[in-house]
Amino acid sequence: NPNYDDNRNSLRTQRLRNQLLPDTNQASHDSQTVNDGEYSPTRPSTVQRLNEPSAALRHAIHDLMNYQDDNDLATRSIPEAIKLLSHEDPMTVVQIAQFINHLSKKEASLHAIISSTQLLTSLIHATRRFSENVDLVKLTASTLHNLSLQRNGLHAIIKASSIKILLEMVRYSSQSVMFYAITTLHNLLLNYEESRMDIFLARGLEVMIQLLPFNNVKFQAIVSDCLYILAHSHPECKSVIYNSEGHLVLIDIISNCDYEKLLWTAIRVLKLLSTSASTKATLIKAGAMQALARHLNSNSNRIVMHTLWTMRNLSDAATKEEYLNNAMGILVHMLNSNEVSVIMCIGGILSNLTCNNSQNKTYLCKIGAIQALLRVLSAYCDREDIIEPAICALRHLTNKHPYSEVAQNTIRDCKGIPVVVNILKNSGSIAVRKAIVGLIRNIALCQYNLPVLYECHGLNKLTDILLETCQSMNQRLNRNASSEIDGVRLEDIIESTVGALHVVSKDPQYRGLLTDPKCIRIFSQLLRSNSTSIVCVATGVLSELAQDKDGVRAMQFIGTPEMLQQLATCRDEAIATYATSALYRMSEDRMSLSRRHGPSTDLNGSFTGSLPRSERYELSESLNSRSPSYREDAYSHHSGIMNINEMMHMQPNMSQGGQDININLPSTDSGDISSPHINGMYEQIQNLSLDGGINYNGAQVDQQSIHSYYSNRSQRIATSQPTHSNINPSLHSNPNPSIHSNVSVHNHQNHPDGYPTNYGGSNSNSVSSSAHQTPIWDESNAYIVPQE
Repeated sequence: NPNYDDNRNSLRTQRLRNQLLPDTNQASHDSQTVNDGEYSPTRPSTVQRLNEPSAALRHAIHDLMNYQDDNDLATRSIPEAIKLLSHEDPMTVVQIAQFINHLSKKEASLHAIISSTQLLTSLIHATRRFSENVDLVKLTASTLHNLSLQRNGLHAIIKASSIKILLEMVRYSSQSVMFYAITTLHNLLLNYEESRMDIFLARGLEVMIQLLPFNNVKFQAIVSDCLYILAHSHPECKSVIYNSEGHLVLIDIISNCDYEKLLWTAIRVLKLLSTSASTKATLIKAGAMQALARHLNSNSNRIVMHTLWTMRNLSDAATKEEYLNNAMGILVHMLNSNEVSVIMCIGGILSNLTCNNSQNKTYLCKIGAIQALLRVLSAYCDREDIIEPAICALRHLTNKHPYSEVAQNTIRDCKGIPVVVNILKNSGSIAVRKAIVGLIRNIALCQYNLPVLYECHGLNKLTDILLETCQSMNQRLNRNASSEIDGVRLEDIIESTVGALHVVSKDPQYRGLLTDPKCIRIFSQLLRSNSTSIVCVATGVLSELAQDKDGVRAMQFIGTPEMLQQLATCRDEAIATYATSALYRMSEDRMSLSRRHGPSTDLNGSFTGSLPRSERYELSESLNSRSPSYREDAYSHHSGIMNINEMMHMQPNMSQGGQDININLPSTDSGDISSPHINGMYEQIQNLSLDGGINYNGAQVDQQSIHSYYSNRSQRIATSQPTHSNINPSLHSNPNPSIHSNVSVHNHQNHPDGYPTNYGGSNSNSVSSSAHQTPIWDESNAYIVPQE
């Protein structure tokens, strides 16, 4: 059909003419005609798809052809434009500003403008003179924005001192001017680092904080990102944001906004603020944790990650925060994620939120957190940055809450004990070892877990760790080196390990594992430590081992009873009770002593017969709170592995040749020790007989220190402290309650067997007598090194 072919060719020719030469288009709407289904406006043709790149190519060729002309035009026009910008007629100035703005849109002329600092200075000056003219301000803002798209243009803006006028424009009544100005400032901050200090010194940070509540999510997103760039690694900027209450606006945005980019930028700023220990409590009080929890299920991966990091930074100060059950439920569910960074963050958050919070522990146990954490340990047993916070969380969940026994049994039922012991055997991280030793201590509180620990060789591993740590400690003392390794003090490892062995020693079936002379010697040497907590746990172990005949003979051979006798007068009630209990159990005259004074062993087997029931209960609570597993540390992190700080708020006072220790004296006006249970035990200790005066190797025991007590109690106290004792002098009371006893510790000699005789050294704590003392076993939160 000839007519059909002619019509088809005509339409094709017209379409080509319309796309390639749109200026000659006389009947553009005719191309919408549909001819036998060949062409449809809903289905673009090949020519239509080529329209955009062909137009771009046409413009590029046009610009290339006119590049030199544009540059020459701008170069010739700039001097005249500078003169006209100082004209008194505002309309003339507006026309020149429009011409300059037109030149700034072309690359060739833009470079000419960038090279003329005088032109930019004149334009800014003219804009200040006619600041009420919206058109002029808008044109100037647009020109500066065009300049900010080039690296050289950013330098030209700074050189022309444009920061102040941009900060004025960002508060202008016209939204277009505000957007041009804030975008230009953002480009400066993002791509020209030298401008950050200039903007800060021009009080740009305060201006942006004031603009943060502006009712436009896109504008708010740019402002938030500017705040983030300014505050990153700049503590002073963080303080300005906090003092200007910018954190309250950010939390409100995070609580109510759903715009993804704004949420991302706002959470990033809040993450920066959460790194400061001084602002955490205020952020939490303002509802930061609850606001962040809303976005844990976000579809944006970057929002989820920054939310987790921010919650992790805040979580060590949120241990008492309420209404987080929903967040904890989501976090436990997210432990099934395949993202390593997600699991690492969640482990740290759960570890901190369970620190000293019985309610959170109970809730997590009910929703299956134990099982989820054990799966994490099994899947990532070689990732120390993951297993350490997970183990810390398990350590908290197995201790001090109504469901702690359930948690201990759950770990056994889920086959978690072999997993934990295997990690302990293979991990070389001292931080991981410390966390696992604490967890094993809690697990061992359940008697049904001890056989599993024994079968997995977990109990033997504890003694191996104690031996290795003591040897390492001895070597460091010889070199006068610090006892801290990767942020963890060796004293803490010794303390935790002995605490775990103390729990094991309470079971008669496994007590024999610790009666080896080498173990007894280590426990005895630890009695000389400068650390009160180490002395406490070591005395507790010896108190339990005193029930075993082999243990008693080994202790008598080493001379442990003399050390324990000195500790019986210790100002620390727990140490004194354990020491008295050990001496009582080692005495042959135990039955006659019981008939005479009616002793009881209701307090962990300790000798407390002289105490009234109310005092025995108080002492029991004190002893329980002093146990290593009862100290819970908020997880702290730095590059994935985080250290735990000291629990006592004490500062060491170093003196020449040793350490001065200020003692808070538990004395009465008459010079007697005020501790009631110690006063009631002197008569009982007086009659103790250690193996008839013969020690293990057949030598005569010095009975003077055992039987020679004066009738006057204060005299007994004064003479019970030998002049050349190896026991830590800070553990004894000063007879004069009005004087601080400054005892310098000089003895760092080592035992012939290779074990240190004085642990703690320069790291021991100085206790001020005037301040309220925080018990060393109290649970407290460690300062964290957060993620920015």
